[in-house]
Parts: sequence; C-alpha cells; structure tokens
Amino acid sequence: MSEQAPAITGIAALAVDCHDPQGLARWWSRLHLDPRSSDLAEATSQAPALGATRAGDIYDQGRWQVLRDPEGNEFCILRPRP
Repeated sequence: MSEQAPAITGIAALAVDCHDPQGLARWWSRLHLDPRSSDLAEATSQAPALGATRAGDIYDQGRWQVLRDPEGNEFCILRPRP
C-alpha cells in the first residue's frame, strides 16, 4: 500500500460503524478500514510513523491490532492470512 509501510499489504475488510443507523443510511458518517499485513508486528510499528497511535484500551492482542488515525478514528491491522 505504501513505500513507508511495506508490511501493510492491502485492505482486508471495510466495516461501517455507526450510532444512528438511519442517519448512516442517508450518508456514511465514518469508515473503519482493516488493512491486512504481511507482518503484524512490523505493520504495527510502521503505523505510528504515519501518524497512527495504538488503541490498546480497545484490543491489544490476537489476530489484529486496533490503532487510531490522526483524528482518533479506529482501524485494525490484521495478521497475514494463514
């Protein structure tokens, strides 16, 4: 996806989060991108260099790592496919 983050290999899923489903039906209020990595640890260490912060208070282990973009919106970096 980027020369600055070569361990992130692409988008794995697109999840739309919302508090007001009817409002969201009129227009998307927020997108939650889940990039797939070739190496979760490497991708997680590269993301802060691009402005992300870890969101360990949400989920900090397992098959993905939750981070926040520069505006505080959550996104997940997923482990490589087996």
